[in-house]
Amino acid sequence: MKKIDNYFTLQEIIFITTMVAIDIGSGIFMKPLLGALGVTAFIRIDMILPLTIIFFTRKKIGKFGTIILYEFLWAFSASFVMPMSFDTPGILKLLPAFIFAITFEVLFYYLPKKYNINMWGAAIIGVIINQFTLLGVKILLGLPFLNIVKVSFAVQSVSIIGVALFSVYMALLLLRRFSSEKFNLLFRNIDFQK
Repeated sequence: MKKIDNYFTLQEIIFITTMVAIDIGSGIFMKPLLGALGVTAFIRIDMILPLTIIFFTRKKIGKFGTIILYEFLWAFSASFVMPMSFDTPGILKLLPAFIFAITFEVLFYYLPKKYNINMWGAAIIGVIINQFTLLGVKILLGLPFLNIVKVSFAVQSVSIIGVALFSVYMALLLLRRFSSEKFNLLFRNIDFQK
């Protein structure tokens, strides 16, 4: 298939959908387990793997719009497979998912690429905006803004930054560990960006 710079090749779409499937598959098992322990009410450790996969995918494909496509596929699929993930019912996941994706893409594209500043900066600002977006959606759905919600939100907002930074570190580690040659064994003919 001929590659056109401004569009995704079939192989790149297959790669992105595979990463989304891994994300959703791990979420089906991890989110209920961690939610039952009550840890995720304050520290979103359940987001380490999904964020790592997202950042890894964006860096590996290297095209603007990767995360927008990723988040659309994730939100649409999760609407049916994990209808109450993010405490946001069904198709309403699309709104926060798109806001996060667009924020991340714009920051990733415009921030300096040297030393992966664009990746670190996009991760920090992106997850903060995502936190406020999710809170806004919950309030619109009628969730009462109680004192415990305020405390939980404040702690989550601080902890999610740490989670995002750790996820970027893990994504960069994966990028160093897996060369393009190794990935080409799984996804042949994908011309990954350097």
